Amino acid sequence: MTQIKNQFIQKPCEDFMINDLIRKNQKVDLIVSSPPYNIKRPYDKYKDKMTSEEYLDWMIKLFNQFNKILSEDRVVLWNISYGKIDSSLPERVVADVERFTEFKKVDTIAWLKDNCTPISTTNRLDRIFEYVFVFARKSEQDSFHINRRITSVQPNGLIHRSTMRNMISCPNGKSKKGNEATFSVDLVKKGIEMYGVEGDLVFDPFMGTGTTGVGSLLSNCSFVGTEISEEQVEYSNVRLIPTERYVKTRFILNHVNNLKSKNRKVKKSTLDVTSVKEIGRIKELLSNGHSISSIRKDIHSEFNQDYSYQKIYSIKTLRCHKNIRKDLNEQIVSFLPDLSPEQKTTAKKVKELISEGFDRDYVCELYKISIYKYYQIHGLQGRYLTVGRHFNIGIKNKRRIPKSKVLEIKEFYSEKSGSFSIRRISTRFNLSESDVKNILGLKKHRNIGKELNENVFVLMNKNKSELKEKSEQEKLRKNLSEKSSNKIRVMDTQVAA
Repeated sequence: MTQIKNQFIQKPCEDFMINDLIRKNQKVDLIVSSPPYNIKRPYDKYKDKMTSEEYLDWMIKLFNQFNKILSEDRVVLWNISYGKIDSSLPERVVADVERFTEFKKVDTIAWLKDNCTPISTTNRLDRIFEYVFVFARKSEQDSFHINRRITSVQPNGLIHRSTMRNMISCPNGKSKKGNEATFSVDLVKKGIEMYGVEGDLVFDPFMGTGTTGVGSLLSNCSFVGTEISEEQVEYSNVRLIPTERYVKTRFILNHVNNLKSKNRKVKKSTLDVTSVKEIGRIKELLSNGHSISSIRKDIHSEFNQDYSYQKIYSIKTLRCHKNIRKDLNEQIVSFLPDLSPEQKTTAKKVKELISEGFDRDYVCELYKISIYKYYQIHGLQGRYLTVGRHFNIGIKNKRRIPKSKVLEIKEFYSEKSGSFSIRRISTRFNLSESDVKNILGLKKHRNIGKELNENVFVLMNKNKSELKEKSEQEKLRKNLSEKSSNKIRVMDTQVAA
């Protein structure tokens, strides 16, 4: 079989399957083809003018031969369409193949083309898609090969696989003299991608202009094709030359890239006891407030090692560096010296001022710390240089609003019955609009409990009910005044008369 790989053979497909495959007990892995549609389309050597019964008998003979040459658990991709003479021909082909052969249709793919040839008749639609029937043996309809990988498995055993839809949108091939029905290279590639394996032997009994051969080579597969027209075979051989060159250059480039990746030096972690001591020394210098540049100089002078800014920064923030494991980080923490009582007291005082709402610049000037350290103590940027993590726990970047102020805002809003806008209320009480919305929207504020909201809700409901009663009383008074005025007018008119 190796002698006829990647070749176009000029002979009828029936003779080739009997003499070269069946008698020699040779197998093919995938069959992809587009036979003549029996719609009187002009070909070079073939006359597309069979009756429907003759065409169906021919299909049955072909599929009986496919059963002898196709490998186990593999499929046939059969592209076929219809004409105005017999529009039900594809369905009849499927029915007869299932009835008189060992094959069964297991799927239907719709090939959506980018354009179509307009039909000359006035009462038929232009066909923008064609069928691609997928046939498998009846005994293998539950076990045939398809490239659907498993994505997840649920605890109850339900398996989820990758999605593969039964519609393929790709352009159709260019027509050539002697063969107007040209196949699509993209359709062949996507069919092999769904049902093929790299290195498969793809067989096309109606090769035509060599489209299946080009798609097979681009999918890293070999092919065998038969065609009765000598001109089509010559054209296919010429068409295959640039594809073979492209495939060879792609193979060489991939091989070179693989060699480069294998010869590339693998970086190994050179961490030992000395590196642990170096990192512990870096931690000690950081705790004392040294800058990163001075730490680099000290480490180079003491241990003769060069540490980058990025690595020192990763050690400073206790992040797991690419050469530092989590266990090692736990050991490094033990190298840190204990904090002095002065450092602890300053950190606590700063946090107390932050919680009370003092200005950032005032706090920095009072304790002579930088803005960067201020934010580190605040808990916004991880660990402070001289403060442990346990000091940052519990300090949140949230501004406290006293309960008395919240009650005052809600009572004010209920008294004014919503006549004041949120912006005016926020300017009146020196709060942001979002805080006012949270308070008036009866959402649970970060410093307000549920009970307070419930009490305020009761007060607001009482005020609303009082306002409704007042409005109803005013309406009644207006109605009475209007009625009395109408009566006076009627009396005046009667007196005048």
